[in-house]
This record gives sequence, C-alpha cells and structure tokens, in this order.
Amino acid sequence: MKTMLVVATLGCLVACGAPVSAPDAGAGGSSGGGSTTTGGGVSGGGAAGGLTAGGSGGGAAGGLTAGGSGGGASGGSATGGGGSAGGSSGGGSGGGGASGGSAGGVTGGGAAGGSSGGTTAGGGGSAGGGVATSRELFVATTGADTNPGTMAQPFRTIGKAVMVAGASVSTTISLRAGTYGEKVHFTGNSSATAALVVLRSFPGEQAIIDGTGLTASGQEGLVDIANRSNVRIEGLEVRNFRTSNSNVPVGIQLTGGMTNVTLSGNHVHDIVTTIETCSGNTGNALGIAVYGDDNATSISNLVLMNNEVDHLRTGCSESVTLNGNVDGFLVENNRVHDNDNIGIDLIGFEGTASSPAVDQARNGIVRLNQVWNITSLNNPAYMGEQAADGIYVDGGKNVLIERNLVHNADLGIEVASEHAGRSSSYVLVRDNLVYYSPQAGVSVGGYSNAVGNTDHTIVINNTLYENEVELQLQFHITTTVFQNNVAHNIAGNFRGGSSSGVTFTTNLERMGAASSTFVTPGTPRNGAIAVDLHTVGALASSVVNRGTALLTCPAGWTCPAVWGADLQGTADYAGNPRANGIIDLGAYEN
Repeated sequence: MKTMLVVATLGCLVACGAPVSAPDAGAGGSSGGGSTTTGGGVSGGGAAGGLTAGGSGGGAAGGLTAGGSGGGASGGSATGGGGSAGGSSGGGSGGGGASGGSAGGVTGGGAAGGSSGGTTAGGGGSAGGGVATSRELFVATTGADTNPGTMAQPFRTIGKAVMVAGASVSTTISLRAGTYGEKVHFTGNSSATAALVVLRSFPGEQAIIDGTGLTASGQEGLVDIANRSNVRIEGLEVRNFRTSNSNVPVGIQLTGGMTNVTLSGNHVHDIVTTIETCSGNTGNALGIAVYGDDNATSISNLVLMNNEVDHLRTGCSESVTLNGNVDGFLVENNRVHDNDNIGIDLIGFEGTASSPAVDQARNGIVRLNQVWNITSLNNPAYMGEQAADGIYVDGGKNVLIERNLVHNADLGIEVASEHAGRSSSYVLVRDNLVYYSPQAGVSVGGYSNAVGNTDHTIVINNTLYENEVELQLQFHITTTVFQNNVAHNIAGNFRGGSSSGVTFTTNLERMGAASSTFVTPGTPRNGAIAVDLHTVGALASSVVNRGTALLTCPAGWTCPAVWGADLQGTADYAGNPRANGIIDLGAYEN
C-alpha cells in the first residue's frame, strides 16, 4: 500500500502552491457502494462530459492498428450497452449484443487485424475478424443438457456447451436471452492452433451471467479462462458476483498463458467485496483481470474492446487490470466508471509471474477509452484518501496511452512503479483529455523515495484542465519529456515536486478564467455535460503550429513498435489528422 506523500506544488515555473498528497496504493475498484454513483463530492459529469471520444480513424496512431476504431468512439454521451465504436466485425460487440451470423455460418467477429511489432491486435490468429466457425451450439434457459444443442433443442447450461465445444472444432456458442446463474470455465489448450470458440449473446438478444448466490473459489472469474487460446467473449452482461471473505470474485478473468483472446462488447458490473481492506491482502474484487502467471508462455494478442465496467467495489484491487506476463495487448474504446479504485491498470513486478524478466505488462496500447468517476474516497481500504488513478502504468513497459478521456478520477493518468529498483519505462502518453482530478492530471515518478521510478517516458500533446495539479512530479524520474501540452489551472498549480529528470518543451501553461482558454470549459466542476477543450480563437497564435515536432525516436532511446514511426501521432484526440512536422499544442489539432 502506498503511504501519504506531501510534495510542494509549483505554479507556472516558480513555487507558489499548497501541498498536494500523492497517490495511495495501486488497486482498483468502484464508487462506494454497489450500483450507486460515486459519493463524496466527485459526481460525475455525465457519461464522459459530453465529449466525443475518438472520432474517425481511431486506429491511425501507434503501430498497433486497431482495426475497430475506424467507426470512431461514439463518445462521451453514451453510457450503456456494449459501445458503438465499430470495433468488431460481424458477431462482434456493437451495441451490447453480438451481431451477424446464423447457425452454421457464424462470423467470428472481433477487431480486425493490425499489428504491433509482430503482435497481432484484433484477436488475431484463427479469430481474425470474419472467419466463420465450423458449427454453432445454442443455450437457452428453457433448454436441457440432454438436448443436442441446436437452435430448436438448445442446451440448458453454458458449461455443457463449453464442454461439447472442446478445443478441436471451431465453435460459436450462442446464448439466447435470459439469466444464467452459473460460473463458466474455459480450460485446456494454450496452443495458438487451438480451435476458436466464441461465446456470445444471440444476435438481437441479451444473455446475462449472474453470480447471485455463487461463491468465488480463491480468486475466480464468473467467466474464467485458464490456459485456453483463441477465445472470444462477446456481448454478455456479467454481474452480481460478491464476497464477504478473502476469496476474490472477478467478472471476467484470464490466467496462465494463452494467445488470441478477445473480450468485446461485454458489460461487467456489481462485482463486489464487502470487507474492503488492504490488511493482509484480504479484501479484493476485480471487474476484468488478466494475470499472466506462466513464465514460459505469455498472454499475448489480447484485445479488450467496447466493454463497460462499472459500479465495482474492489477493495485493494482494480477495475480492469493486466498484470504479469502479458505481452501484446489492445485496450480500446472501453468505458470504465463509477468504481472505488483504479480504472485501467498495467502492472509489473508484483510476482504474478515468478520470473522478473517477464513479470510486467508490455507492448500494448490503451486508446480511446472513457474513464470517469474513479475514486477511493469512500473505499474503506483507503481511509478517506483519494488515490485511485483513471489509467495507471505501474511497472509496465513499451506502452502507448493515447486519445483517452479521463475525468473525475483521483489521479488522471499515472506512470510509476511501486517496487524499489523497478520502473515503468518507454511509456508514451499523447493526445489525451484529463480534467477534474482532485489530486493530479498526470503524475510521474514513484510515490515515495523507497519505491520505483519512471524512465524514458513522453507526455506529449495532452490537454489538462482544472486538475488539482496538472503535472505531478514525484520520486526517481529519469529521461522524461513533457512537450506540447496545454495545461490550465484556475489556481495556477501546474507542477508539483522536483523537475529533475524532466525536459519541458513548448507547453502552454495558463491560469485564471477558463473561458479565456477553452471554448466551453465546463462548469461547475461536478456537472459538466458540454465540455469543449479546444482553445479559443484568441489563443491561436500561442497554440496553432507552435508545437515542437517529435517525428522520430530521440537519440539514445530504443522506442517500441507500439509507439509507431511518428511519435507525435498521425491523429489528434478527435481523430483529425496531425500535420507531419507542423503540430499544434494540446490534444486537438486546431
């Protein structure tokens, strides 16, 4: 658990502010209490403050072509369902239910293609966007497990269909509308040649996997995938898995080693621990958990797309976490909100994989997500501290975080390591909007002198608005660049802590009335529904074409493939093209 840290804040370029407390432990969760919204004064701003998250051409930037962001994230105003950004082809996730395909000719769906330095993005392998499975099995609440599993004579339980599907014949399992009170386990074949299995809601219907009355065995997912490659979970509602003891309920969990797994268009909510304490690591729950605990085989070619994860109470754990030997991932166009700990967490060096050489999430992209109402304020494990990050890289490596919307999270985006002698390294944070964070908009460096560091990190072309401190600088920061950002803070607190190890280049730092900086700044703080953080026309001479180009990897760095060839990106937050070599300040190309 992180302890409270107080650092001196600086306004503009000189010291002037009040002390700021640093983040607490790295573990994610839900706004305090089941299905209600976040308490304690961090209320909301709507689904995403009314901002359009993404626009067109979402896969343009970064090396890992997402294949699914081309429809654009439909953005801030959409809260429900499986998401509208066209991330999945037929049988995919759009709108909460799997589309396309009937018996015998069902499309596998999922995100299409793309690569990242050899890592296939969209579920890859045999699942690669539009590959028909050989057969379709049906499950209905009116069926029977003695049936053959056809549409006319469906199975009764999902478990029966999974057992029949096996790992040798590609199979789609279509769940008819209704509530299924069972735990679902996929096990067995981690080979990339394992047959594809798609578990989905039947097109136009909603299947619900409900954990009411079920008990987690140790750490267990209501949908649990262990050492099983080529799996797609699409368009399901997964809910109501609770614990009042040290067992750990998870909405959807992956463990072991595997490749080509896609979770798309699922709605995971109300996964709860009621004891919420970090003492002895006894109080934990997670929404989506990916634990690479096999040293020899990583979890690779992983796609989390168009999911919604909300109203969790996770104690010392996270809402969405990738932990350990996870190598090659895309986390895109998800909505994570109203949880009482960290939203999206990329973790290293916790001992999930016993070999430190592979024990870190790496080579991946976090793009076009909306994260809001993430606070530990009412999480008993944190005793009133506001310590939950919207997006957190805790010991990850080779990561691109771009074009995300984060608001009303205790800390917007943090890059750090909680383990002494370890680092988060080669993290590129670009074209994000972050506002209304009561601790910091962007935070880099270990939270105390006794923990790890941030190294070879670039924070470029972000727009940071009315966070308590726009950029929080903590301990052990090396070789980090803060460039082309627009930061506005009414109180004037732009930077907190020491700038040692950080290079600042062509940032616009402003204070005072937000209306003189942004088109529609969005007040009051807790109710913005029509925010437009384009800079006003009067600032054109300070913003337009004033950025410093960052086209190639800095000298002496070894930039990862996921960053792409053009480090400043080819598209801004809204999907508009960046001019090659001539770039505006902030997240928008004006």
